[in-house]
Amino acid sequence: MRKQNISTPRLSLFIPLLVCLFVIVYALQVFCDTAQKEPDAVPQKNPAIESGKLKVQKISDKRDLIQGIWANGYIGDYVLENEKIRVIVTSPEREGVTAKGGGQIVDVSLKDYPVDYVRGLYARIGTQPETTYYDRYANVGLGVETDYSYRHATIQTVGLPDNAASLIVSGKSEGSHKFEITTEYTIKPNKPVIEITTTVNNLSTGTLESLTLGEKVDWGACSTFIGGAGVIEYGGEQKHDEVEWFAGFIDNFSAGLTQKKGLINGLFSPSAATINYDKVSIKPGAKASYTRYLVISDKRLSGVSDFAYETRESKFGFVAGKVVDPETKQPVPDVDVRIIVSKKGNKDYTPARPLTKGSSDAEGSFEMTLPEGVYFVQGRAFSRRTAKDPFSFTINDGDTYGLEIKASRSSVLKFTCTDADTGTSIPCKLTFIPVPPTPMFDRGPGNELYARNVYYSATGSESLDVPAGHYKVIFSRGIEYDTYEEEITIAFTKENIINAALKRVIDTKGLICADIGVRTNRSYDCFVSPEDRIVAAAGEGVEYIVSGDSNSATDLSEAAKKVKLENIVKTGIGKKIEYMGEKSLGHILVWPLDAKGAAAAAKNDELDSQNPRDLMKALRSKYPGSFIQVNRPLFPVEGYFTNFGYDHKTKPFIEEKDFSYDFDLLEVIEGKRIGGAKENIQLFFDTRLKGYGKIMPIGGSFSHATWGEEVGYPRIYVASSSDNPAAISEREIAENIKKGNFQITNGPIIKFTVNNMPPGSFIKDTDGSVDCHLEVFAAPWVPLSYIDINMDGIFLRRIILPPSKEIKRFPRPSAPEGSEKFPVKITKDSIINVIAAGVERETLSPVVSSYPLSEGLSSIAITAPIVIDFDGNGKYDPPTAEQIGN
Repeated sequence: MRKQNISTPRLSLFIPLLVCLFVIVYALQVFCDTAQKEPDAVPQKNPAIESGKLKVQKISDKRDLIQGIWANGYIGDYVLENEKIRVIVTSPEREGVTAKGGGQIVDVSLKDYPVDYVRGLYARIGTQPETTYYDRYANVGLGVETDYSYRHATIQTVGLPDNAASLIVSGKSEGSHKFEITTEYTIKPNKPVIEITTTVNNLSTGTLESLTLGEKVDWGACSTFIGGAGVIEYGGEQKHDEVEWFAGFIDNFSAGLTQKKGLINGLFSPSAATINYDKVSIKPGAKASYTRYLVISDKRLSGVSDFAYETRESKFGFVAGKVVDPETKQPVPDVDVRIIVSKKGNKDYTPARPLTKGSSDAEGSFEMTLPEGVYFVQGRAFSRRTAKDPFSFTINDGDTYGLEIKASRSSVLKFTCTDADTGTSIPCKLTFIPVPPTPMFDRGPGNELYARNVYYSATGSESLDVPAGHYKVIFSRGIEYDTYEEEITIAFTKENIINAALKRVIDTKGLICADIGVRTNRSYDCFVSPEDRIVAAAGEGVEYIVSGDSNSATDLSEAAKKVKLENIVKTGIGKKIEYMGEKSLGHILVWPLDAKGAAAAAKNDELDSQNPRDLMKALRSKYPGSFIQVNRPLFPVEGYFTNFGYDHKTKPFIEEKDFSYDFDLLEVIEGKRIGGAKENIQLFFDTRLKGYGKIMPIGGSFSHATWGEEVGYPRIYVASSSDNPAAISEREIAENIKKGNFQITNGPIIKFTVNNMPPGSFIKDTDGSVDCHLEVFAAPWVPLSYIDINMDGIFLRRIILPPSKEIKRFPRPSAPEGSEKFPVKITKDSIINVIAAGVERETLSPVVSSYPLSEGLSSIAITAPIVIDFDGNGKYDPPTAEQIGN
């Protein structure tokens, strides 16, 4: 039996031996009584079990979390992990995303690809189906009068026989009934399975009648699949009975639920399920338990179904085989092998219900466990042709049926993309939009150059595997270019060719396009290689990128040379300072780093800083000449300003002595989080209005992916004496950013001056009026709705723009001459800037993916501020409270 490993307080060498013996005896007693322990036993302080590669413990390091847009775990939650899987259970101290109480599974992933797609699952217990399951922020109901929550739960970690370990969550009802529930999550070495056992204990004097024991599952981004019924299509819930297993799947991930005996019934929707395992009545003082298994697999749903059929002790056999190319006789990997149940079990009937699916490995091989019966098999490859009619076969108990599936050569698109003015090939992005009835194809997650329905080309001249069908193909290269669109039918039997040309329609002479702080797979939360990061940047028209990996200074210059794009994409080195534990002083980026700074960055001693003041002091000393940039300043959990209680109305300025405003740049837009831009911009003006005039606003994509978090959205345009990326002076770029001679944008380009001076200028003007000059441009595919002129962060004037595909959006070509010029009245020292934006319903899609936003990404551009010295004293005097009120 594996020794139990429950953490206890450390013993001083000076504590009497008698006390030591007492602690040992007590620990042995706990070990022996584990099976009988009541859920209200005193919880351990950060209980942990870690043996070999098996881990059950409270999370104190970010790297134990699961990443991804659907991830909901936090420091302080609990992780169960072995060689194959990782699962996060919320702590009882916080409310979950899918349920009010803690103790719920919120994130699941494979160990070697820690990306979460699942929103959560939790026990559903009650007497009336409409009131018994957890709502998003509600408790589970026990009838109408009683509800139950894990909110006041205790958590234990328990060592078990066979090297297994458990996380036990328990609590009591909050209603009138004396009701207790315990859920135990058990993990074993090298098994991709979490065993979940929930026990209900009736502490009341009356019988709990017809109590449903079930589960509420929210698959998040996954599609629901029922063994024997297939995918649940969009269009509402479906009721299914006699289900042996069901799952959610997407990309290279799947997870499913099953039990040893009995059948599952419930309501299934395209990405969720409300299910019942059993219905019981519990007498006073009695208990009822139910056990189910959460199985985690890769793209092969057969990883779930194999476990289900073998665990349920049904009669089963195996199907095994290989997928080959009939012409070359070579194995073909990544082919879906779909198993379909024959109607009435007779091979003379047409195929009916999908049972499960596997996938061929690198050698073209596959194997699946199937119950006794008659089946059809069908291969489905991304761009290859397979047999149209399924092949029928029979499985007998204990037998293995061997077969071969043929997958012919791929259908290929040959394309070129050139600059319309020069005729030279250029890097680009291809977006494939299917024309009905052709279905949308999905190349997989956004970690590589070919992801979802998008491909980035480094050369602009390639041959690309594309599934047969009819598509509109959109060629693009960032916000300075128009797009090229062409419809084409891709077929196996013909040569499929598109020759595209893109025109540079926005004049950005004297400006360099930059994206600061992008991630690579050098970070724990990103899977994009440095080479793919460079190619994607070139395809989006980004000319200068700076790395921003977690506690690491990544040099991208060698990657740029490797993909032969060093003359198109200039690279710089940055480092994202990130605290991995419960302590956090915010998200800080230092850049650009010279060779000395990059060498110093190898040591993370700045993380020893205990407060923002000490951190900024350490960064100034360690990275002289580099910018200190505060990212995610108002992030809910780890925001630099959030941690000190910033609030625009009640606490617009942080005065605590441990805080510091000794930084250079404040991030106001990150990626597609446009919704938080308003608050961040207000924070920036609160900072400037308190006299911190050197701080400038900035934005960047902070891209973690190639699709969904595209590089260059947003980006900054910085003044530069050279338009050639290879000749960019990093020092000059830094100086112009320090001055504020730049703008942040994901689409529009603003040309704005005050008294003929650009953004970032300090202008002495005491006559009460300044002369503004404003022009706004956008590529035809970029929607733009309005322009705001702001003073001291307060709306001064709004210009409404009609829908247009003209390059020059303001003033319009039909506007009277001189419309781009207008005066602005000044009565005090002031800060002026311009914002141009689109409304939410008008987005950059499909050129820029809508994901993860439900309504898509709208356009926005923000200039750095121009400061007006009205009183002529040579400095900016923040407004008084009375002036702000006026």
